[in-house]
Amino acid sequence: MRSSLDEFRKEVQSVVLELISTQGYATVSRIRDAMCAKAESVTHRRIERVLPGILARHGLLKMTSNKTMKERLCIAGAGYGKVILPRNGSYC
Repeated sequence: MRSSLDEFRKEVQSVVLELISTQGYATVSRIRDAMCAKAESVTHRRIERVLPGILARHGLLKMTSNKTMKERLCIAGAGYGKVILPRNGSYC
């Protein structure tokens, strides 16, 4: 069972790093959308459980977006969700 958790963590990690390298940021909903193409049972809660280790390991921050951040990162959509950014990124 531990190996399936490690495998899931590695998949989430690769998706997070890929989104950050291409878009400059990641959100849990985009991570989930990308993961659903690979696996069937990907939930917001499963992703949230493995994120703290990934964030710490790669020097990433999870912040609540605001109007300025959404405009700067060109994030569309209603509301101000959580955004994952590099700690030494241009926004922070």
